[in-house]
Amino acid sequence: MTRRLTPLKIAALYVVVGGVWILFSDGLVFTLVKNSHLLAELQTLKGWFYVFVTAGMLYALIKQSMAALELSEAALRSSEERFRQLAENIDEVFWLKPPQLNEILYVSPAYEQIWGKSRQSLYQQPMSWTDAIHPDDRDRVIACIEKYLAGKADFDLKYRIVRPDGEVRWIRDRAFPIYDKAGITYRIAGVAQDVTERQELILKLQKLNEELENKVEERTSELKQILKQLGVEIGDRQKAEATLQAAYRDLEMQIGQRTLHLSQANAALQESQEKLQAILDNTTAAIYVKDIAGHFLTINRHFERLFNITRDRIVGKTDYDILPKDLADSFRDNDRQVMETGEPIQFEEEVFQQDGAHTYISAKFPLYDATGLVYAIGGTSTDITDRKQAQLELQSSEERFRRAILEAPLPIMIHAEDGEIVQINRTWTELTGYAHSDIPTIADWLEKAYGSRKESVKADIDVLYKLNKPIVEGEYTIATRSGETRIWEFHSAHLGTLYDGRNLVISTGIDITERKKAEAEIHELNETLEQRVAERTAQLEQANQDLEAFAYSIAHDLRAPLRGMHGLAEALLEDYGDKLDDLGQEYARHIVNSAHHLDDLINDLLDYSRLSRTELNLGAVDLNTVVSEAIAQLKTDLEKSQAQVTAMPSMPKVQAHRNTLAQAIVNLLSNAIKFVDKDSQPQVHIWTETDDECVKLWVADDGIGIAPEHQKRIFRVFERLHGIESYPGTGIGLAIVQKAVERMGGSVGVESELGKGSKFWIKLRNDTTKEG
Repeated sequence: MTRRLTPLKIAALYVVVGGVWILFSDGLVFTLVKNSHLLAELQTLKGWFYVFVTAGMLYALIKQSMAALELSEAALRSSEERFRQLAENIDEVFWLKPPQLNEILYVSPAYEQIWGKSRQSLYQQPMSWTDAIHPDDRDRVIACIEKYLAGKADFDLKYRIVRPDGEVRWIRDRAFPIYDKAGITYRIAGVAQDVTERQELILKLQKLNEELENKVEERTSELKQILKQLGVEIGDRQKAEATLQAAYRDLEMQIGQRTLHLSQANAALQESQEKLQAILDNTTAAIYVKDIAGHFLTINRHFERLFNITRDRIVGKTDYDILPKDLADSFRDNDRQVMETGEPIQFEEEVFQQDGAHTYISAKFPLYDATGLVYAIGGTSTDITDRKQAQLELQSSEERFRRAILEAPLPIMIHAEDGEIVQINRTWTELTGYAHSDIPTIADWLEKAYGSRKESVKADIDVLYKLNKPIVEGEYTIATRSGETRIWEFHSAHLGTLYDGRNLVISTGIDITERKKAEAEIHELNETLEQRVAERTAQLEQANQDLEAFAYSIAHDLRAPLRGMHGLAEALLEDYGDKLDDLGQEYARHIVNSAHHLDDLINDLLDYSRLSRTELNLGAVDLNTVVSEAIAQLKTDLEKSQAQVTAMPSMPKVQAHRNTLAQAIVNLLSNAIKFVDKDSQPQVHIWTETDDECVKLWVADDGIGIAPEHQKRIFRVFERLHGIESYPGTGIGLAIVQKAVERMGGSVGVESELGKGSKFWIKLRNDTTKEG
């Protein structure tokens, strides 16, 4: 079973989380961040994070509330549809009204058939139905209505109405109170039935009885006279017998006519009972009728399904025949209360069925005969389980929604299109200083918060009541009760309608005053920063120019004495080599080698510096041609090392700078034949891999390999993994490769293991990509 959070728990959890967030997040931010500009940005981000979390919670609560509301509305629509089908397909007038005289909530279509007036006229003038009451009956009916509303009498009357066409109809009108949970009457339901035919039949029977009684009295008197005459005049005996026979024949005829009328009355009564039974069987409530002794007279089909008993098994029996004694005693006590007080009673009861416990709203009411005496007890039981569950869930959802609104950390206002402010939450009051009593209407809020700008803001608010989706209204400057000016960003959405049809809008404000101040400060800083960046850029450009001039000056100044050292060392070996001992000759050779190395280093530094400042115009470059030129350029070194280079016969074109790419490939080939074990014959393989956008050029060797932890270092300037005495070089070659490839919009990398060789790759754009 899913545990539900109560509104109090949600509010408590929200307060705890919000409090912890405010206390610890502010403390943490102030501790870790000392930069005021960064602090402002973090505070803004922190606020937005809290806003989104809160918005998510509100969305979840509102969504759950709307789901419960939709469920309740669906159940209500289903119930209303069943009620409509029943009410609109019966011959009786069903009506529903509040306890006041001047309002009616519903009247069934039968009103138009019986009263001969439109239902709309009754909705417009709720007491207009009494205008049709026969003048001889109107005062009696009005008096009974007043007594009923005052609780001094029941409402079960027969009266006549005069239709617009002049026809007089007899009506039996009954009313039943509907109670709320507190036992107070909040609705009155009633049924008005056209009993004209029945009433006329009763009147005919009464008249026939009176006429029959008169005839009997007349014939009796005549018989008495005849018998009296028989005692005196025997000669008139035949005349008396003839008269007596005529009287008997007349009496038999009267009895036959009365029997015929009684048969017709019984047939009409049977038809009426069958019609009533059909109506009862098609209602969704369980209905029964018992006599005053407690015997069931009839039940409807829903009663049979509810208690799993058929009509033939219960009619004629009492509660004691089908229920446990304690439950039967309770029901019988209810029957006695109805009979003694003549008042209907209503109560809830729980019925256990196969799918679980169901809640029923049950009622018992007296049924009166023509003399006004209680002759039977009627009862109804309606399953309200779904309705009660929906009501409970709706109440719970509404409470959670209300608490979420009231306790939300953002200011929230709910307002109606006629200008009424229905609700503002605690945060709104705390930030503005205005309670709900201070701003009961939008006009009051506009006057206090906007002053002279109220008309333009009112025009913006009027648009909100026609929304069909949430909107961001924008930024507004408001004045608080203390006179402080704040900037709020408003968000609004349509929230449905009130019971009277007024549109509702929910508006949420986000106080962005501090953010706007921070943005102004940042804007000012950006303007200052742009000026400083421009100045710094000019300084850097001048420094680069000075550095470039210095580099060429150093290269020129170093090469002059370098050439002198190199020339003198070679001359020394050539002219005086036989006069030097072995150590002297070795020193001279070291001078020559060092001069060569220093000259190579200067050239590599100039190449690396040139790559950083030279503008490269990229175009289509054929890899086959560039690789062939690079191999040719290293022909001497390849022959000296006896290296074997194998290149893929057909390679694609790439987007590159021809000379720069050639220099990078030369450096990779030079490394491939340099870093190998001594006395071994280098093996170098060159190939490409192509996809839709790029070409990857691979240069693989079988050299000494590179440990994983050093594979990123080798592309840095002056990074050497081995001494120059082991492997020659300046330590700049791979840095030149990386700089060259990056300047051409590509990337470079290596895959290698110690002792298993290395595979260097260059990744450049495929030339077909640009063409396409």
